[in-house]
Amino acid sequence: MFLHTCTSRHKVPYSLGFILLVLSLSSCDYYAQPPSCLDYFALGDTSGYELLEGGLARHLQSQTVWYRCPAGTSFSQGACSGTMLGVSWHEAGAFAEEFSEKSGYHWQLPSTSELNSIMQTACRNPAMNPNVFPMATVDNHWTRDSSLIRSSRKCIVYSYQGQRSCREAAESVHPFMLLMRQ
Repeated sequence: MFLHTCTSRHKVPYSLGFILLVLSLSSCDYYAQPPSCLDYFALGDTSGYELLEGGLARHLQSQTVWYRCPAGTSFSQGACSGTMLGVSWHEAGAFAEEFSEKSGYHWQLPSTSELNSIMQTACRNPAMNPNVFPMATVDNHWTRDSSLIRSSRKCIVYSYQGQRSCREAAESVHPFMLLMRQ
């Protein structure tokens, strides 16, 4: 009789614990993906940015000023037009210098941290506000940074979710964004 009493006394807590465990795990979705930024931001929502004339946008938190279109394209009437450039790291730097001479502003490739500062964490695909950067694509984008271990390797930021890597060969071909030097 003592054995039966002890057994039945432990069945309830173990059963209840198992049920609570199953219920708590069933409410968790470890595979849930953040939404696409195209769905996340309402049309016209430019929160966190001040849109300036000439296709420029000031990121309010970092106070950096960005050209809203990828290099090779131009901003007109709220949209980017043209063909986005995909070039080597050295060619991207040369383009920024030439763009500076022609525009009268001083442009450069962003640092890895500057490019990461405009990446969204609540959404992805690409992880940029499409109302601010209307032609943003999912791709590896050049930054001006080099690997600390091997200077021949350059840094990129993958715009799907803002991950960075500093293992890219400088001869690889990637698009890039331009940041105004202050």
